[in-house]
Amino acid sequence: MSDPNINPYASQTVNLEDDPRAGELASRWTRLWAALIDALINMAYAIPLAFAFGTMQLAMKGQTPSFGTTLLLACLGFLCFVAIHGYLLKTKGQTVGKSLLGIRIVSTSDQPVPLAQLLLRRYLPISVVAIIPVVGGILTVIDVLFIFRDDKRCIHDLIADTKVVNAA
Repeated sequence: MSDPNINPYASQTVNLEDDPRAGELASRWTRLWAALIDALINMAYAIPLAFAFGTMQLAMKGQTPSFGTTLLLACLGFLCFVAIHGYLLKTKGQTVGKSLLGIRIVSTSDQPVPLAQLLLRRYLPISVVAIIPVVGGILTVIDVLFIFRDDKRCIHDLIADTKVVNAA
């Protein structure tokens, strides 16, 4: 009879602390997929907010919402982002997408990054730039294209003094 306290699959488990890839820069593809997962999550609240405030209807008519409405939606969207990702960012340096793909945000000195620094220096500046009509879209694409540099750091990483590594 087997002991219920013994895991018969224990020899098949991997101790992530012994993972030789832990701490290495995350691949561009892994970061991309994590960002896409986060984008889908963000769309799950952004689209209903846009419909609720009438901005989706305006966009369908080719009209631009007022600056006040755009700013209000950006603030609500940022609050939703913090509500969804805040705990993981604070405790593990991860968004939901990064957590699912086994990567995390650390400082350039490989230390955990305080939540305030992540929010105020890594996420908020790009969020603010993104709401600027026309230019915001171009600048956010440029931000992402910085990942093709040797150090794989986007503009938001440079602003916040962060990098994305494989999680341990």
